[in-house]
Amino acid sequence: MAGMPNPNSLSSRVLRYMEQHPDATNEECADAVGCNIQNAIRRISDGRRKGLIPYPAHKRKRVVMIETHQPTPIENESPPIPSDEYAGLEGFRKLYDKAYIIREKIDTELKRRGWYYDDDFRVICKMSVNDWKRIRNDFAHLQFQLPDKRMVWGHPEVIDKMKEFILR
Repeated sequence: MAGMPNPNSLSSRVLRYMEQHPDATNEECADAVGCNIQNAIRRISDGRRKGLIPYPAHKRKRVVMIETHQPTPIENESPPIPSDEYAGLEGFRKLYDKAYIIREKIDTELKRRGWYYDDDFRVICKMSVNDWKRIRNDFAHLQFQLPDKRMVWGHPEVIDKMKEFILR
């Protein structure tokens, strides 16, 4: 008899009420079983954790299964032929020369927007910290250190204007 729960205990009353009214609020449950809100919340949380009380529909976790199709490799399949854009030595350079790729990323991003802070610019260019430290000195003409010690990247014209504003 020691392991049997008392059917009139507060926990049993809370569990029974929440089974009958699964979308009831904590306040409604506390009023119905005659206890304060903290005791009702504690019993409801314990019951949900143990799986005895279902979560309300708006609190249930939604699981979305996404099926992915993995193509199976075909034996003796020839490698894809590079497009005209990547044909020749210049195309090889676009794909594998890290210095060229970094220059292209920097030019593209600075054309898209006038200036960036150093850390934001590194993340936008999708570069590792080590690569960034290695190339930073090669682009000193595109950088300017603000009075608060932050580094800014920009077009040379933008950097000149910044220096003009700051160093007046």
